Amino acid sequence: TAVVSWSTTIDQNKVKPAPTTTRTTLASTRARRRDKAQASPTKKLTRQEKQTKSSKSSTTELSKDKQKRKHQKKSKALFTQEELLLEAVKETEPENGRWLLGRKRLYAEAEASQRLLQQQN
Repeated sequence: TAVVSWSTTIDQNKVKPAPTTTRTTLASTRARRRDKAQASPTKKLTRQEKQTKSSKSSTTELSKDKQKRKHQKKSKALFTQEELLLEAVKETEPENGRWLLGRKRLYAEAEASQRLLQQQN
């Protein structure tokens, strides 16, 4: 057992040494940051350099947009007028008719139920 200055006894086997890696880790981190900053110095761009840089990026963006549009035009499915008319006659118009009839039926049922309620009152 060891005696500490405030007169407490401590078992030597339970005492852990203070970590020594803390300072070296901090120092090495600072050194890495310093080396990194020195390796890649930041350069301040002048207005003209900024403008030329932005104009270059805008021209590349424009060309990318044009390429996307061309790709979209190529990938669009093309239908002939005959195919569109056949689809309208065979599928779309019958669906619309069924929907309209269903709506009319719902309105008729609502009116009939209102008439019954009025007759009961």
